[in-house]
Amino acid sequence: MDEKFQAIFAGEELPDNEGMPVINIPIQAESPISESVPMPMNETESPAESSTETPREESPIEEPPTKGNDSAVSPEESAESEEDNSLERMWECFDELNCANDASNAKLSAIMSQLDSMSREISRLAAYDKAVDTLKVSLAANQNSEKNLYKEVEEYKKDTYFTNIKPFLMFLVDMLCEMKKSLSQYRDDKEEFIAENNENSYNEIVGLLEFFIGSFENQMKIQGVDIISFESDSDYITGQQRISKTVKTDDLAKNGKIAAVLSDCYMYGTTVLRPAKVTAYKLG
Repeated sequence: MDEKFQAIFAGEELPDNEGMPVINIPIQAESPISESVPMPMNETESPAESSTETPREESPIEEPPTKGNDSAVSPEESAESEEDNSLERMWECFDELNCANDASNAKLSAIMSQLDSMSREISRLAAYDKAVDTLKVSLAANQNSEKNLYKEVEEYKKDTYFTNIKPFLMFLVDMLCEMKKSLSQYRDDKEEFIAENNENSYNEIVGLLEFFIGSFENQMKIQGVDIISFESDSDYITGQQRISKTVKTDDLAKNGKIAAVLSDCYMYGTTVLRPAKVTAYKLG
């Protein structure tokens, strides 16, 4: 082994070692292997021990170029500063856009809230209008029903009342017609009655008949009975008049007209209680 190492350091060829090739390794004499390498100073070493170490050379600090001196700024630095400024402006624009979007979103939210409240108010008013219309229709229907019911009740009342009072009314009509007939006979036989009796008796009887006739007529009017009087030479009315006697005539213009009225017509509403008795002209 010593011979091999001596051969390596002396620059000689190594002997053949079991058929391995011979390798020439050049040795540089300028950097001897025995040169010692300085060890770094431990943290525990004192300043006295490290005072022998060679001080490091401090690199000079480059001062930034002043704004007024354009010749001190390189083109690369100028391009970088412009890029930084453009990026800064771009971020500022983004911030402004974000602020504007936030404000727009806030206004839009407020408008949507107002529209939502208005929509609810419109829906509420529409519901009220619909309820009012329904109530109006219901009230109108109730009013119509009430009117119809009132009308039916009145008709039923009249029918029922007339059914119950008709016998009494017919009795009054018959009595009234008999008194008027008697009054007419007394007036026709006035002279004969006074000759047989006296004028005071005649006046008393006529006065009593007139009083009762007036009382009966007032009572019948209160009960709703209409008394219709007709005149001579008027047209004949079917239903309200009844011909008891005909009178012959040669005048064509008087044919079918009333010659004389014997009694009046009595009606209750549209119902004829008793038609008028008349005499009518007839061509002979």
